[in-house]
Amino acid sequence: MVQTDDLLAQLNEVINKKRIRIPGLQLTDDGISFALTQGGLPAESIQKFALLLQAYQAGQSIYGLHFHNALLIRMVESFLVFARSTINPNQLDPTSQTEPLSALARNTNEQILMRNMAAAQEPLDQFLGVLRRDQVASLFKWKTKTGKARPVVLPKPIDAGEFLPFTYISWTIEKRMYLVTKRDNLLMGLEMTYSQLQPRGNVPRMGLCDFCHGQYKIHETASITARVPTSKLPPYQNYKSVGRYICVDHVGCNQKLYTSNKQGRVAQFVESVNQNTPLIL
Repeated sequence: MVQTDDLLAQLNEVINKKRIRIPGLQLTDDGISFALTQGGLPAESIQKFALLLQAYQAGQSIYGLHFHNALLIRMVESFLVFARSTINPNQLDPTSQTEPLSALARNTNEQILMRNMAAAQEPLDQFLGVLRRDQVASLFKWKTKTGKARPVVLPKPIDAGEFLPFTYISWTIEKRMYLVTKRDNLLMGLEMTYSQLQPRGNVPRMGLCDFCHGQYKIHETASITARVPTSKLPPYQNYKSVGRYICVDHVGCNQKLYTSNKQGRVAQFVESVNQNTPLIL
């Protein structure tokens, strides 16, 4: 459930940062809180509005303030217009002589807000978004050779329920790398062996990331290997190793994937390796 104070703080941060000013519609914090709590907006719509604010703030921190800035401003502006139409000034200020807007105006403004929220959602569908802990953990329920389940430690952003403005997220635990991405709204996970390449002496070496095709110093590139069965029939006696070089820093890699519009490379790789069979590493 969204806390009104938290949502109000997020909203004010966006309003101040984007310098959103609508003549005749300047609302106090009490006015906005009134609209959120007593304006008649469904709880699920308020929840979605809060998530969109969080998502755009996260996206702009990664990809720059230009990240679909017009959609964000339009959504916030339409919310302020809606908020103003829900308020009876007499309930906030007994001395006010202003008449509240009609129910028709309120319903119209709510419909405009819903349309702008739907438009703001579209650019975010390509990202992972908010992932539940159990949702991600279920991707890595592989068993060891002894038949015991091997749990995976999840990174803090997933545990904290943060919006992930990434095509994929990866993290390492000792000599293993875990990667999560999605394709057609279906989450996919991959567990691989991992080794960070080291330079040889003073001679600079470069590595090429197979995802973003960016060239990096060798210590910024990781060698990943997935050992997968070539046959879907047990006991999986035939194996092949699928190796790639990818960025150690998944944030920088995601930035380049977004800029080049090549986000599909990651999902294609995971899908080709997984082949709908459990990985045996």
